[in-house]
Amino acid sequence: MRTPSIHRSLLTFSLVLPLTMHAQQRPAQEEAGTSLSIELDPAPFLLNGYSFSLRYANKALPHWSVMASVYAADFPDRMLSGTNRDAGWSDLHFAPSQALFVDYSLRHDGRGFFFGPSVFLYDNRVTHEGSGTDLAFRSIYPNVRIGYTWFPFKKADLYVTPWLNLGSEIAMGPTQINDGPTYEVAGFKYIAAVHLGYRVSW
Repeated sequence: MRTPSIHRSLLTFSLVLPLTMHAQQRPAQEEAGTSLSIELDPAPFLLNGYSFSLRYANKALPHWSVMASVYAADFPDRMLSGTNRDAGWSDLHFAPSQALFVDYSLRHDGRGFFFGPSVFLYDNRVTHEGSGTDLAFRSIYPNVRIGYTWFPFKKADLYVTPWLNLGSEIAMGPTQINDGPTYEVAGFKYIAAVHLGYRVSW
């Protein structure tokens, strides 16, 4: 989900990922079991919002998992595109929105590198400063994601997942106020994030 600073998030991702590659301490189990995990993204909590995810993996389909997320947050004005800022848009807010992820892990137990498609459904609210008018519209963001799942403790099921996605956002409704300015959704974009998770296996 969108973070306070894309560039800072990318830097964090580039620093954390190499460390996790060398610090994977927990040995793989001989057989991957069914698991249910809860994850949170700390960034939206810093932006007057939240982000919770639930991930499920079935032992009948090793390597594969599916995850659903719900999130909300304010989006910093400084992170809006120059086009939208110049047109007078501000105070972008993601009302409760959803995302769905399907991931394939290179390891059968779900640790290490993974990749897969995902789709975000944004419920956007944004204000035009000149007219004081609020615009509400939905947009969809299909993308592909790559990440790394790291269990830093041998005897705990806590994990850290830095990830990066690439895709294109598409508006699902009008983004113009009457005959006024149009809010431009992002074309090509990327999102970097770090999730914290806890897994229960059986």
